[in-house]
Amino acid sequence: MKPAEEIVARARIERAAEWRARQRDGALSAKERVELFSWLREAPANVAAYLEMSRVDADLQAAARDRAGTFRPLEADSLEGTENVTPLRPARGGSPRHAVRRERRMLVATATAIVLVGAVVGATLGLVDGQRLGLPKAYETAHAEQGTWPLPDGSMLHLNSDSRVVVHYGASERVVTVERGQAMFQVAKDHDRRFRVDAGDTQVIAVGTEFDVYRRPSGTRVAVLEGRVAILRGSVPSMAPTLSLPGALSLPGATAMAAGQQAEMTDDRKPPAVVPADLRRVRAWTQREIVLEASPLAEVVEDFNRYSQIPLEVRGDEVRALKISGVFGAYDVESLVEFLRRLDGVRVEESSARILIVPARPKRPSEPWFVGDPAEPRAQPSAGADAGH
Repeated sequence: MKPAEEIVARARIERAAEWRARQRDGALSAKERVELFSWLREAPANVAAYLEMSRVDADLQAAARDRAGTFRPLEADSLEGTENVTPLRPARGGSPRHAVRRERRMLVATATAIVLVGAVVGATLGLVDGQRLGLPKAYETAHAEQGTWPLPDGSMLHLNSDSRVVVHYGASERVVTVERGQAMFQVAKDHDRRFRVDAGDTQVIAVGTEFDVYRRPSGTRVAVLEGRVAILRGSVPSMAPTLSLPGALSLPGATAMAAGQQAEMTDDRKPPAVVPADLRRVRAWTQREIVLEASPLAEVVEDFNRYSQIPLEVRGDEVRALKISGVFGAYDVESLVEFLRRLDGVRVEESSARILIVPARPKRPSEPWFVGDPAEPRAQPSAGADAGH
């Protein structure tokens, strides 16, 4: 263990010992319980240190139980003298009181060493990822933020803006719950544990593959980039070993998907239609791009609003249905606005609070032309000019 890692490990042990001492003093208050569980959730290694310190503490109390029932009387006795203390090894000189103190220091050092060794072994066995402890871990991105994390089994997790997932690795399966937003998975093969994504009413089962899950209020879209998956509606028995990918494909209502395909589970309960996927569009967000191919302007605005600091709003059925094609930077709203200004029948109104996209009203020669605040009239554009200029 490197010196820096040892410092962190020792600090973790001291914190765990502090919590154990508080619990021996009496029941924790509501605030202390919240603090304890918050600290435990910070890292699985915190849980490992706490459990190991609890075990050591229990062993010490068991050793003292024959004497007085608790560890505290034994500790007090050791400070008063040596007549009630059995040394672990013969003293190497000095007063009996010094010998007892040396033995106590050895005991503390031994407990620390046990925890340090346990941390190293735990890391080797996958303890630090919470897998053996069954600890969930949340991954989340804020608005206009993206993130990538390696998962404990070697899989990779990519999150788009405004997304949150919870990863829970167990003995028979690896489960990722998509609470909101979009996630792409590069799944490491593990034939003993299936990989399942829970996106509300949509379940996706895989073994080793790469796929994208986009959970929206209207439904969940699944696109497969490599390998195969099975998608199902509703819940799936979490511990059934037969429900690996081959088993899931034989379940009633299961739909098989291969690389280059996508499907969407909607709220209308209809079976998903598997269609070819534009893999460039599927991958685009991981490269901070938005690829449009005859996409309705309403969907375009929805995509850009995931990254824009100023929300876009589109009004009018005809404008919402306009088909847009092109490649834009995900954060380059200015280019989209400039593009929209050049379209016939579209007017763009910008303010510090929003960017409004509305139909351009036909003008009579005597009618003033307004953009934004009607109190500030502007000259009527000449025939053929863009509505926004």
